[in-house]
Amino acid sequence: MLPQPVVRPIPSRALVRLVEDYEAFSCGHCVVVPAGFRFDGASVPPIGWQVTYPPWHPVVLAPALVHDWCYISHCLPRSTADNLFHSMLVRNGAAPGKAWIMWRAVVRAGAAHWEWSEEDLYELRLLWRILRRRGPGRLDRYGFPMEAAGC
Repeated sequence: MLPQPVVRPIPSRALVRLVEDYEAFSCGHCVVVPAGFRFDGASVPPIGWQVTYPPWHPVVLAPALVHDWCYISHCLPRSTADNLFHSMLVRNGAAPGKAWIMWRAVVRAGAAHWEWSEEDLYELRLLWRILRRRGPGRLDRYGFPMEAAGC
């Protein structure tokens, strides 16, 4: 099983905040998600929980975190991020059929979430301010999209 990310709930928003940087190595890629990043677990509607996993299940938490960071940061091409998600699910113990269903869902629905929304840009700007206070040299480590932060 992959190391679990350390998160803290944000109950008012049904989100969690990453407490410590999270590094993922898979498929020849290294993705580092910065502490402070907020995400909603795996975006599986309740009806899908019977077929796959609920959003906060330990099998999907780390893959969903990395996939969400890839989508908001564009640190990898979209298809690579989707394939990394599948690889991490399998490495984390997801049943092969469930991993395939979840991968297929992100491939089909991902295009609608790839482009930055106003909420994404707000989140990136907020995170950029937090990371900048930690030291400017750290931004490169995350594949942070400086153009999205208004830099």
